[in-house]
Amino acid sequence: MQLNKSFEQAAVIVALLSTQDQRYAISAEVIHARLGGSQTYLRKIMRKLVVGGIIEAVSGNKGGFSLDRRAEDITLRDIIEASEGEISTFPNTGLVEQVFGDITDVAQSGTKQLTDIFAAADRQWLAYFEQITFMDILRATLGLPDDVKDLPVVNWNESITNYDEFIHAIEAQLASLKH
Repeated sequence: MQLNKSFEQAAVIVALLSTQDQRYAISAEVIHARLGGSQTYLRKIMRKLVVGGIIEAVSGNKGGFSLDRRAEDITLRDIIEASEGEISTFPNTGLVEQVFGDITDVAQSGTKQLTDIFAAADRQWLAYFEQITFMDILRATLGLPDDVKDLPVVNWNESITNYDEFIHAIEAQLASLKH
């Protein structure tokens, strides 16, 4: 199975929001500036994350997006299902019945066997990703010990206006957490 690129974009959006100073929402413009691509497509992904209960839209002059849950409470499965929808790796196009339709019992049994096998694999695959929180990924990515409870946070909105200061602030926070 291969996930769509919308999963990677959704994960990056969650990473941005997980490291955002919660006093400020990240504007859609900043998310677009950081990710690039089509604004319309990004809005669709963000809408899926809102519907999935992972992020929330914040209205007003300083509106944008923020996390709806803590990174510790968001699993990879949550992001996969929000961005991809229900996972079903066996498409069951009816080909087994088409080829073996004249032997009805065999065709039905074959379809059932394939459907059951792939459904079990899908459940195992999703159960694995349910064990991994987004906080686990962020800690590993940033090289932080497992006991670190608070991630370094920044105001990503400043990343497009005060870039040098923004980068310096990130580097200083990461250095202080690693010591």
